[in-house]
Formats: sequence, structure tokens, C-alpha cells
Amino acid sequence: MTDELKINYRLYALNVDKDGMAEAAEQRFSRITPFYILVYVNGEPPKDAVEITQTETHRLSRQDEQWLLDCNMVILAEEAKKHEGEITADMNRRIERLEAALKAEKYKLEG
Repeated sequence: MTDELKINYRLYALNVDKDGMAEAAEQRFSRITPFYILVYVNGEPPKDAVEITQTETHRLSRQDEQWLLDCNMVILAEEAKKHEGEITADMNRRIERLEAALKAEKYKLEG
């Protein structure tokens, strides 16, 4: 995948209020709890959101972590589907190289 196709999702927390709820409703990936709202965004951060960085992920609950994993699985599946042809071609090349290496090794051993 080229750099221009990179996806850069970031995790943000919002307050549970009217503005936070409205923002969550507009996002593709959002999780609303009684105490906070999480949104997973590719692009501009939501207004009044606080980014949750890698060093702060220990604050996430197990349910939050599972939700985030599920979001990433959806994204990965979509990207794999978009690039299915490239992936298939690459796998075929790798299999052909492996077959050639195995044949060469067999020839050496029988040789």
C-alpha cells in the first residue's frame, strides 16, 4: 500500500453531553458509555475532543478495548477487500518463489 493510501485513525474521548452525543452520532465509529464517549476518527478531530494516545490506552476498559479491536477488524477487512487483487498477486508470487526454492532443494538432495 502506498503512503497516500494510509489510513490514520485516532481515538478521542468526549463528554457525555448534548454536543458529545451529536458528535458521536456523526462519526462512523463511536461508543457511548454513562461516563464518556469514544470516537475513532480518520481525519479531523472532533470539536472539544481529547485524544487518547498509546500511552493512555491503559485507561480503557476491556469493553473499550474490544470495541476498538472490532473497529480495526472492520477497517482491515475493508482494506483487504479493496486490495484483494494486489494481495492475491503478491501471494501467487511468493508461492511461486517457494515452489522454485523447494524444487532446487529437492534437486540438491537427490543430486
